[in-house]
Amino acid sequence: MASTSGVGTATYRPRRASEVLLEANGRDSKVAKSAKSKVAKSGKGRPGSRKQYEMRAPFLTVRAIAQATGSAYVEMDGVKVLCGVYGPTSNERGSYSDKGSLSCSFEFAPFARETRRTRDDEREERAISLLLQEAMTVSIQLDKFPKAVLSAYVTVLEGGTGYLGAAIT
Repeated sequence: MASTSGVGTATYRPRRASEVLLEANGRDSKVAKSAKSKVAKSGKGRPGSRKQYEMRAPFLTVRAIAQATGSAYVEMDGVKVLCGVYGPTSNERGSYSDKGSLSCSFEFAPFARETRRTRDDEREERAISLLLQEAMTVSIQLDKFPKAVLSAYVTVLEGGTGYLGAAIT
């Protein structure tokens, strides 16, 4: 019997990473089809046993910084990120708050990119720090830490694409 509520039964199909990237870059679907057909015709995919839409297995290590409360070293698809979290510490400003606060600092190591640092890099670092703070604030229960400050520091050791995702991980 057919449903009259107007809600169809759609099947969920996870999208491949290549589809998401092509959509995000605003490229035409003809480009995606031609890229897929070239790979299919050649019979070659990626080296090894990975398929075209699969990513490399990430490498994660915890307790990478001995002095930090929590830290991690992450390698994902050519990106190397070192993260350290310190705290909770008391609020230096002395103002009372029912909720704790989160401070995030994101930076590229001087050797992380092929080009020298510019003012645009500093602006990008500040913008990514804010994105990182927004993403992490949702997952931390700051109301459990009144008058406390948590500090997260992220350093990109080797840049590529996807460093924000690696930092949030």
